Amino acid sequence: MLTGMEIVKGILVVLHLLCFGAMLGITIAQFKPAAKGKGVIPNGLIHCAWGLLITGAGLIGTVYAAGGAPNNLKIAVKLLVLIAIIVLLFVLKKKQPVKPAGLGAVAALLVVNVALAVLWA
Repeated sequence: MLTGMEIVKGILVVLHLLCFGAMLGITIAQFKPAAKGKGVIPNGLIHCAWGLLITGAGLIGTVYAAGGAPNNLKIAVKLLVLIAIIVLLFVLKKKQPVKPAGLGAVAALLVVNVALAVLWA
């Protein structure tokens, strides 16, 4: 039987993955309009980035609450990548229309963040 903390952690993991998927999907969907000079940074993209930050913090909290010790170096590196994504999104939002290179940078940073999560044991 699952404990309350395991249920909370599971919900946070699902929300975290949904935010990553939505961000990557929205970013990829903007490549075609960006190639035509009409690319934008939708508010949903920024909301998903904040969602990643909030759910990530919640996941760290569940590890501490369960008596564990998370890898603080990994968390710090992932946080720096996420901050870079958020800053880049705000910069790109002010410089609309967005160029494909800007969207490529967002997508690359997202993939780096996922790779860090999965490959850094």
